[in-house]
Amino acid sequence: MVRAVGVLVSVWCMLAAPAGDAAAALPPAGPHPAGQPIGWTAEPVARVVSATVYYRAVGARRYLSVPAAVEQGRVRVDLPASAAVPPGTEYYLEVRTADGRVVTDPPSHPRYNPYRLEVAASPAPVLAPAGSGPIAGGQPLVFRSGPGGGGTRYFLDGAEVTGAVEVRGDTVRYSPPADLEPGTHVFAAEDRAGRRVEVPVRVTGTPAGGPGGVLGLNGSLSFNYGYNARSRGGASGDRLSGNLNVEAYAEKGEFRVRFSGVNLQYDKDAPDPFTLSSGFRLEAAYGEQRLELGDVTVDETPLTVAGLSRRGAQLHLKVGRAEVRAFDVRTDTVDGWESGLFSSGRESQTYGVSVAGPLLADGHLDVHLTALSGRNENPSGAYDQSNGGPQEGDTVGVRVESAWGPVRLDGQYAYSRFDDDTSAGEGKKGDAAWEIRLTSDLGFGTLDLGYLRYGTDYATIADPSFTGDRQGADGGFSTRIGPASWAVSGSFTEDNVGRDASKPIVRSVSGNTSLGWRGIRGVSMNLGYGIARQDSRDEPPGTTGVDNLNQQVSLNLAHAYGPWRGSVGGSLGFLDDRSAAGNDTDTRSATLTTGLSGSAGSANLSLSFNQSITDARSDRSRLASLTLAVPVWPEWVDLSGQVSYQLADASDGSVDTVTTGGSVRLAWNVDRLLAGADWVDVQLAVTGEYNRVDDRLDDANDSKEYLTFLTFNFGAPYRFGAETEW
Repeated sequence: MVRAVGVLVSVWCMLAAPAGDAAAALPPAGPHPAGQPIGWTAEPVARVVSATVYYRAVGARRYLSVPAAVEQGRVRVDLPASAAVPPGTEYYLEVRTADGRVVTDPPSHPRYNPYRLEVAASPAPVLAPAGSGPIAGGQPLVFRSGPGGGGTRYFLDGAEVTGAVEVRGDTVRYSPPADLEPGTHVFAAEDRAGRRVEVPVRVTGTPAGGPGGVLGLNGSLSFNYGYNARSRGGASGDRLSGNLNVEAYAEKGEFRVRFSGVNLQYDKDAPDPFTLSSGFRLEAAYGEQRLELGDVTVDETPLTVAGLSRRGAQLHLKVGRAEVRAFDVRTDTVDGWESGLFSSGRESQTYGVSVAGPLLADGHLDVHLTALSGRNENPSGAYDQSNGGPQEGDTVGVRVESAWGPVRLDGQYAYSRFDDDTSAGEGKKGDAAWEIRLTSDLGFGTLDLGYLRYGTDYATIADPSFTGDRQGADGGFSTRIGPASWAVSGSFTEDNVGRDASKPIVRSVSGNTSLGWRGIRGVSMNLGYGIARQDSRDEPPGTTGVDNLNQQVSLNLAHAYGPWRGSVGGSLGFLDDRSAAGNDTDTRSATLTTGLSGSAGSANLSLSFNQSITDARSDRSRLASLTLAVPVWPEWVDLSGQVSYQLADASDGSVDTVTTGGSVRLAWNVDRLLAGADWVDVQLAVTGEYNRVDDRLDDANDSKEYLTFLTFNFGAPYRFGAETEW
């Protein structure tokens, strides 16, 4: 599975256990925001050779699996953003030790008694450009938006333009009354609670339809060389790395073509020194007609294919008031140039077509039809849901959206035929799924209600791990009164609605509420509470039932005024496992951060405390860190550094470690001596690092490492650009 990109939540679980247990994989502090990557680090109790984490949405039938990296004796797990689905994510850890044992955590029937992380719906608005690169001055601004209630306001360069914005489904379009000036503009969306997201938009100097044309080439090139002058207990020798990024574009009148995403990285000490990251794409457009080749994202209706990022081609055509899209992409993921477009033949391709447009004016009734078909000869990662045999499937779906005043109705239906292993000879299994959602702006708040029903065998070739055999309902209400905001939501799901005797019936109920306040002089507060109950019945013989109650309380206070900022937050979690004695877990966490920044430099201090309490033991971790940045000689010499101290222990005396570390860096901007050389950046720096681990229980585990590096950076970044008319 592609490694998740983004900010990761890290939880250090310094736990030990008897030899028969695995590394502890207690949930990160929640609730976790939906659509955000999840991560944690677990301390193993024995030498680990390999590790795997199995995860699924709450109530899902099938677990997905992803390898967990083993780094310096710790097990590091990274789950993609797609794993963070409300109301929660379930998971368990499986490790193979050096003596050949395979153990799990939880140790008893982990598939039926997994850990659970609460996931709350992300309240922030979502806004992303529909295309890539700059646009011409006379073109409309088009964005993709996430689900949200009514009352969203839109701004361009600080001026509200809500009345001129057209919203259809997940597409936001704004046509400026006059050509925008060349340069960077900011388009923003703000919801009723005051949460805001901003997207920069770069506008070229040639308006669409103009007589002139532009050819351009942009990119950056950087080098980094370092020499380890002294080392103890660590790596020695020199370091050399570099990065090259290139994009090219051509524009004339309504014609545009862009080649982007070419990013070549070099690391002398890596197993493969040269790597080319995925993400490159060739895009050609004439007016509103557009063709994409390379790494594209297919985003149709949620029940057919949504957010499928793959190598392939996608065609966008505007026919009257309707938009027609056709796509042909790899079913599974590929990396680098070596797996180019269609290189694997038709045996691992997914292709389809869609038509979307209004049936009634003013957004009163919009329809989106989608049909797709595909095959995957060699499933891997999230697509390997059976014995690894070939898969194939066909799906058709329709989505209907209607808006009448403040009320918006969204309904969708899909029918799919899918075979998760064609070699088994069972053929395609057909089933249907449908959803309906009602959103209303009540004036004093926003109401959101939804219901879903997924058939037992529903899955698509675009998402074979789709959670079928489920029914559920959810609802939410949010409002804002002056500086205060309040939101409440709840959900219910039931799995195995087909009443398969070989599986238990699993029900999940959850509720969340949050109260926010934003005062003057940068003062803000947020108080949240979440509760989730999951239980099962009619378990098949030989399996363990599930019955747990999970509660979470969190409080955060923040203040930012002038050069000073600070926040204090804490959370309490209570997991009551009623199906087995001794599995209850209480978690406590507290964090204090404060900092100053200004022309004289910046300083940031962070203090945190985490505790996990079970019937058997209590584990605590305390961490303090300080970072400094000081311009010793502004624009010429900079000094920066950081220091950290961590103490971890367990009540049963099995863990008692102290970890200290720090670094300091003095950098001289040599390019300041080259008057007028704005195209180059040259820097000479010396860096010192120190890391020490003291195990108070076993001196054999102590370690000490210090490094001194002389580093020379040239062209970091050296940006080149060429643009001419044609």
